Amino acid sequence: MAERTNSKRNDNRSGEGSYFKEFLASYYEKVFGQSGWPTTVAGLLIGLINIVSYIWVKKPFTVYTGFLNWGQHIYSLVGLSSFIGAPKLPPLLEPTSAGDIGVIFGAMIASILSNEFRLRGVDRLGVAEGIVGGILMALGVSFAFGCNWGGFLSAITSWSLHGYAFLVGALIGGYLGLRYVNWRAEKMLKLEVG
Repeated sequence: MAERTNSKRNDNRSGEGSYFKEFLASYYEKVFGQSGWPTTVAGLLIGLINIVSYIWVKKPFTVYTGFLNWGQHIYSLVGLSSFIGAPKLPPLLEPTSAGDIGVIFGAMIASILSNEFRLRGVDRLGVAEGIVGGILMALGVSFAFGCNWGGFLSAITSWSLHGYAFLVGALIGGYLGLRYVNWRAEKMLKLEVG
């Protein structure tokens, strides 16, 4: 009798374990599969990162000051620290810089888990677009005092008016960028067909 009870318990435990494994496998496929991240998961993670940043750094999460710290270190290595200022802390000790490193590695891990991590070749036009886009983004960050995270997401969640001004600029820039991408795709399609 005791043996039957033990075998039933073991069957129930193995059944529960397989159900849990199936649940994890299906959720893993939803998050890292071909369909991409669910927007609710992404939104919750962004909110969680902002909450942790408020607790740890006493300010909303931003990206710009971390990159500024990296630039200050690069400029000081080549003797131009008077141009941009001396870095206050090493990159791993400056909170925003450490957060930037975490975002980069987190994005890499997420792309690896979703089988999207690839090294892709870029043509000369793509390099030129990258350089022009980087310059425009640097100007935008300088004018807006923050990137899309610090100048927009963190600003709006903090009820700062400049986040809504950033939204207007981002909508205009996004529209113009989309028009350019569509124009380029049509041009490439005509070259391939004709």
